[in-house]
Amino acid sequence: MSLSALAHLIDLRGSDNSDDGNSSQDSDNPYRSDVTHYDTQEAHAQNKNEILSTLRRLRSIVDTPDDENSPMRLIHKSFPDFLLNKKTCTDTRFHIDKEKTHEELFEQCLIIMTTGLKKDVCRLQNPGMFMTDVSLDTVDLYLKEHTRYSCRFWVRHLVKSKAELQDGGKVHCFLRTHFLYWLEALALIHALPECIYMLSALQGMLTVSSYLTMLL
Repeated sequence: MSLSALAHLIDLRGSDNSDDGNSSQDSDNPYRSDVTHYDTQEAHAQNKNEILSTLRRLRSIVDTPDDENSPMRLIHKSFPDFLLNKKTCTDTRFHIDKEKTHEELFEQCLIIMTTGLKKDVCRLQNPGMFMTDVSLDTVDLYLKEHTRYSCRFWVRHLVKSKAELQDGGKVHCFLRTHFLYWLEALALIHALPECIYMLSALQGMLTVSSYLTMLL
């Protein structure tokens, strides 16, 4: 995950608003927020500065590229192993609940997509246009790093959270209202083939959940 995407995901802990400029205008949208664009930008800048300050103190274990859109990488695998293990990391301030964290990331991704995706998100005004004819600058302008991350990895976070899918739940509502917008975004970022894995993973979760319900 890049610094830019991480900062936006953290922003959502204090605000349910996305700053892509493509927020849904649906009054029934459960993720809609009345936070002003200025306040959102100011909070985002503050969060990013705090994250940078923290990462500077962790350079011996976290590789943080100068380009905020490039992914950060852990240098030592033993570091996450330590944080995820209750027996080794006994300090509750630092211990990470893996499933709970993935659930939180999934929910933030869902908020970003629900507020940021819409029909013709890049304003191409030409449904028959080939993806090869869409400039990268146009895609980057309307589909920011955090939105692209959310489109590609929300299912992965959901699966690792081990949550169960439910009729009328968050995933069900998202797919009913934003499925085609999500596919459009994946096509624009040249990640549409990944949709096959994600839909298969969702189907697998549904099957397992249904089977457990029958047993109970």
